[in-house]
Amino acid sequence: MISNNDELVYRCLIHYIAKMIRVGKTKLGLVLMGMKGTGKSTFAILMGWLVSMDYYFLEQDISNLKKEFNGHMENNIVLHIEEVPNEAGEFHKVQEILKTITTEEKQRIRKMRTNPYMGNQVANPIIITNNMNPVKITDDNRRFLILLVAICEINNSKYFKALMKETKENLEFIRHYFYNFEYIDDLNSIRLVTEAEKDLCNLNTSKEIKFMKEAMVLQGNKNDGSRMLDNVYFEYKRFCDNFGGSKKTVNIEYFSKMLKQRGYETLRIKVKGKKNRYVQDRNPDFVDDDNDDDKVDIDMDDDY
Repeated sequence: MISNNDELVYRCLIHYIAKMIRVGKTKLGLVLMGMKGTGKSTFAILMGWLVSMDYYFLEQDISNLKKEFNGHMENNIVLHIEEVPNEAGEFHKVQEILKTITTEEKQRIRKMRTNPYMGNQVANPIIITNNMNPVKITDDNRRFLILLVAICEINNSKYFKALMKETKENLEFIRHYFYNFEYIDDLNSIRLVTEAEKDLCNLNTSKEIKFMKEAMVLQGNKNDGSRMLDNVYFEYKRFCDNFGGSKKTVNIEYFSKMLKQRGYETLRIKVKGKKNRYVQDRNPDFVDDDNDDDKVDIDMDDDY
């Protein structure tokens, strides 16, 4: 159900579970999406049983991850997170925290009436959600395996009770299997880019970035008319008209800053006695990091 009958996803999950049981930190978070009653939470609880409930923590309010005192987070291997909010403000506040929890091996621990210290960060987030956009996923995702859980046993309480009973009765046998399983340490090398991940990536890609990736055409030399910033901006606005959803566009100065952020310089060039800005070819040394797509250092006016 969790792998939705995809054998490659299933294989990745088996390696993930084996590494979690053997060493703790996997550096891979799971995002389980789907309707209520499909077994998402059951999976997270079963992972807690396998590593021991002493190393399991259920977080029902993700905003608690931002709190100053976080001693309860130390040495948790399974971090079961229920219902990440997708309200705009809260959504963006938790993203960096989720990334840090997933990838960092140390964290600053602060408990009441004690001095802060660096503790172990072994948590593996398993995010359970019915929302359509629980985490910010971009093209360079290396942190999360995004899965849409199958509905074949939806609301079948008899099935899930039997599953948990059978698992509990055979915990040592299951642990023995995973203790002896030769897992691949670099889980990202076998992590699948699922259709659910592609959908999330599309949701989190701005119109401006989509235009630059899919529709922007730079022709001729550095001062070709099609490269004039005004003309490129006009094509961007036309692209937005066909984008679907909100057609609101950024102003030309903000658009120019986004071009620069993506490796496209604009040069002022004098042609036939008149100076205009022309968009140049992308810098070949530019490193594409979509995590910074929307972090442009410029004041936006009311037309943004």
